Amino acid sequence: MRNILLMMATTMLPMCAMAQQSLTVNVEEPGTLGDQIAEDIRMEVTSLTVTGSINGTDLGIIRTMAGNGTDGYATEGKLETLDLSGARLVRGGDVYYNDPQGYDAYSQTFNDAICSNSFWECKSLVKVVLPEGITRISDDAFSVCTNLKSINIPSTVTKFGSAFYHCFSLESITIPDGIKKIDDLTFSTCRSLQSITIPESVTEIGAAVFRDCDALTEVVIPNAVTSIGNYAFQWCDNLTNVTLGEGLTSLADGVFYGCTQVTSITALNPTPSYCGTDAFAQIDKEACTLYVPAEAIEAYSNANGYKDFMHILPITTSGISTNMASEKHEVARFSIDGRQLSQPITGINIVRYSDGTTTKVLVK
Repeated sequence: MRNILLMMATTMLPMCAMAQQSLTVNVEEPGTLGDQIAEDIRMEVTSLTVTGSINGTDLGIIRTMAGNGTDGYATEGKLETLDLSGARLVRGGDVYYNDPQGYDAYSQTFNDAICSNSFWECKSLVKVVLPEGITRISDDAFSVCTNLKSINIPSTVTKFGSAFYHCFSLESITIPDGIKKIDDLTFSTCRSLQSITIPESVTEIGAAVFRDCDALTEVVIPNAVTSIGNYAFQWCDNLTNVTLGEGLTSLADGVFYGCTQVTSITALNPTPSYCGTDAFAQIDKEACTLYVPAEAIEAYSNANGYKDFMHILPITTSGISTNMASEKHEVARFSIDGRQLSQPITGINIVRYSDGTTTKVLVK
């Protein structure tokens, strides 16, 4: 009887191992993650929490578990949730990614950085929690993670490259203070991206950064941004509200090309910015209202790119548009994202008046 029970227990071990879906592993010595996760369960783990220090060898194993191996080809890995909040990326270990086409055949880790191609095409990933302390997220770090919905960018990050393009499922992103430039293509074709938060530290937005972000409905460009690159918001099909900060001096070619649903643009700079070719192409200039500082209406009415708008109206800091009769009074107030307000808030407020008209108001 004892032998029968022992045999049954032995035959059940692989089944129990295969059923294991959640793991927490502490890596005391970089490069030893693989010693703690048996090969026969790696492809079945759906949730992994890693603490300690990890290098390229460890990252290669995580990549393989997340759907793409060190050779750049797809695996059967099912890893959906990766929590690295208690981990530190350190230099060393094996190459974690070799491009199968030979374009990038030498990817290794560095201290406190999510390096190029770290999670390139890891299509199983849905949620990633990164550790505070990393300072850089490099090109292609998460690109083509087509099922990635949620990721934090730690406050310690001061630079990231074109790291998230083709993340079709990514829903929202908050860019930390300290970032000065959003590089070309960073969030291109993030088609589920509904909201973005751009900090005041950003001074430049590169080319095609948010191109094809179909779910994006509103964008607020901070006052510190001076230039927006070519086709930065091209084909954002559901974009309706745009606010351009008062520091903007240059809109490159095709920035809002094909944003056919835009109905409201607020330009805070009293001096119209330079507009490249087709900066507002395919926006309905009759249906879209351009709001500008009251004293700048004439300047915008004569400026290339802006003068094509049929309705150019003033914004004021007083809460009342200069073209309103004295008998009108405010009946409702909303934030730029449509929330009804009980009192004015800093930034752009949308005010509805008793005669049915509305206007945008800048509250400082």
